[in-house]
Amino acid sequence: MKSRFLLILACLISLKVVAQNGPQPGDIYREYAVNLRSGDNWRVTDPKATNPGAAAFLPNPTLSISIDDMDQAVRAEVLMDIWGGHPGTSGKKFRFNANDWMDIPHVPTLESRPKCYMTEYNVILDLPLEYLQEGANTFDGTSGGQICNNFNWGQWGWYVMMVRVYYHPDKAHTIGQIIQPASGDTIRDDSDINVAPADSGSVSLIQILGHYYGYDENGDGIYKDWHRAYHGKDITGHIGTIEASPFQQRWNTRYVPDQEARAVSLMARIKDTSGIWFVSDIVDSISLQRPDSLKVHMYTPVGVTQDFWVRAGNTKQCYIHIDTLDQGMEARLYHRTWNAGDDEAAGGSIDKPLLVNEHSYKCYGNNHFFALSSVPLAFGDLKSGLNDIAYTSDTQHHGIEVLWPGPAIVIRFVVGGETVANPIFSPPDGHTFQGILNPSILSETEGSRVYYTTDGTDPNPGDARYRGQLIRVDRDMTFKARAFKQNYYESGVATAHYSKDITSVISNRSENISFYPNPATNRLYLDLPPMYINGNFTIVNSEGKVVRSGYSTGNLIDISKLGNGLYILKYNTLGQYFTGRFIIRR
Repeated sequence: MKSRFLLILACLISLKVVAQNGPQPGDIYREYAVNLRSGDNWRVTDPKATNPGAAAFLPNPTLSISIDDMDQAVRAEVLMDIWGGHPGTSGKKFRFNANDWMDIPHVPTLESRPKCYMTEYNVILDLPLEYLQEGANTFDGTSGGQICNNFNWGQWGWYVMMVRVYYHPDKAHTIGQIIQPASGDTIRDDSDINVAPADSGSVSLIQILGHYYGYDENGDGIYKDWHRAYHGKDITGHIGTIEASPFQQRWNTRYVPDQEARAVSLMARIKDTSGIWFVSDIVDSISLQRPDSLKVHMYTPVGVTQDFWVRAGNTKQCYIHIDTLDQGMEARLYHRTWNAGDDEAAGGSIDKPLLVNEHSYKCYGNNHFFALSSVPLAFGDLKSGLNDIAYTSDTQHHGIEVLWPGPAIVIRFVVGGETVANPIFSPPDGHTFQGILNPSILSETEGSRVYYTTDGTDPNPGDARYRGQLIRVDRDMTFKARAFKQNYYESGVATAHYSKDITSVISNRSENISFYPNPATNRLYLDLPPMYINGNFTIVNSEGKVVRSGYSTGNLIDISKLGNGLYILKYNTLGQYFTGRFIIRR
């Protein structure tokens, strides 16, 4: 009998913990939030820190938040966005109105030395209602020292303080529910979610949250979860926010991994015009069904290390195992970082500090702040088996933090898709030129995007995009290009090497001439030594009729008034005669 009682008690305690982890169905509440990213307010420092740099941040500031409605309040909680801070920082605590200090727990999925990992995570904790008062409230934080990687500067940070005050059901509030889909329904990619409030005129905002398997936004390391996060006063990572009637939200599931049957749940938070929130019932047991030809898989990391922080020339990595790449069409890397802003503060002189199997990418982070980034990958840079995901930096200052749970790769697999045509260089590989060369790059696949490099690396969507403009080449150069289009397999890598000839002299003879770009649109550039760039020209159409003539200066001829088709150019200057064919295609 006693054991049964203990079991029931344990279950009740467990249910209470779940119930207090943010707003639940039927809850009525207000949110009061302050953004702490102002000056150094977001930093909390160990009062006993001996590192000379710590003194500038002490004493820790006392901050304030105003709460204007405690009528019928029954409980309260705080939501805080916590930057883990300097590696190993311990003793994270906070308090309200000078009441007892409250411990801030570490990330729940880190069991061994959790304080030694790089983290930024949302914490939700019950706050005793008696700690609050209507009107102005104060709060502050404190810190202990470092238990690993010690440089005598315990310090962590917080970016948002949110207080939720929950009310008795008798408190005036709006209500509503999700009417589509219904529990047990099957939905397809990019389905609409419809919400029906009881009084549409009383609604100011609706947030749609989903419970499913996907990348972790809030830093707790749990992938199958209610997806939402706060790194400021506003929610992120959720399915979407509806601000007006009709109360409908399309769920973009392009990069949502395949789900087990009946594994998706939905919830709506409805805010009325007075600022009071109501949480709808959960719609659950929903299945996400895709065509047999499409699969979306997420691959999570192994080997994420403590102190995943790179600076001063060091490199650290983890690994992602991909079982197969067959029929893979599109890949994206997701990662949570701090200070990975693709600038001197993050990578130092390294322009692309993210390395995927030694292929370089930008991180797409923020300067001295959190970012959850989606990095489009070139599929050809991946491999079956273990993929090496590394970060590097040569800055002497802070460097890049890779936050728990580390990077993940989402891949869309499509059976029987089309492939983007390989880029074509004009002039082709091996061309020798004098003066200035203006090559062009194109893919015959309409709507594709071509990216190129000149540093010998294979291009990816983070490199220079060719947008139809001419490229200036005045020395020996090697170009690589790769073309991409959504819902197509990417092209192969095309290469062209151009050599500058500074010794040849054109003799008095008629010969072919090169024009760039070819096909052309509105302008034609002549590949000639500087001494021959001014001359007389005649353009003849395919019927032998002269359609344009004149005097060219600066090796440029305007062809904007000519229609599409094949033409012959005749050009002469300083006793030299040249001819060549070109195409206009718009």
